[in-house]
Amino acid sequence: MAIRCLIVDDHTLFREGLRRLLESEPGIEVVGEARDASEAIDRAHFLKPDVVLMDIGMPGMDGYETGRRIRARSPDNGPILIALTGWGKEEDKRRSYESGFDAHMTKPFNSALFNELLETVHAARSFVSPQAVRDGHAVPLRTKAESETVLRTESGRV
Repeated sequence: MAIRCLIVDDHTLFREGLRRLLESEPGIEVVGEARDASEAIDRAHFLKPDVVLMDIGMPGMDGYETGRRIRARSPDNGPILIALTGWGKEEDKRRSYESGFDAHMTKPFNSALFNELLETVHAARSFVSPQAVRDGHAVPLRTKAESETVLRTESGRV
């Protein structure tokens, strides 16, 4: 079964490039794109993607609040939220997780590690509901190995 992705970024060139990257991978389907918070919230609700790949630094409503609102609309069975952003400080990562994101990757990122992260969170999702993870009733999606992978990606080390 394909991983259904929604891309959310205010930069058209980045959205188009990410779409091409994702569509070149077997088992990944891009079901839509959004350029702002309003589109992201609506499309996440109606398209029901498995994963939302979202920029944090968007004009108007930022990705943190957008993530909260997507979570509020589907608290039990909503999509996996992955921040793909230029904002990479520890405070940014903390705010991402507090806003309901399941992972945080800083641009630019290694595409092989990014694909590995997508597969890992999607596989974990098949066995554990995101709400159970957030409520502490299951092992979190961000295992130590996944966190190390994200940290290596963000630091530029492969």
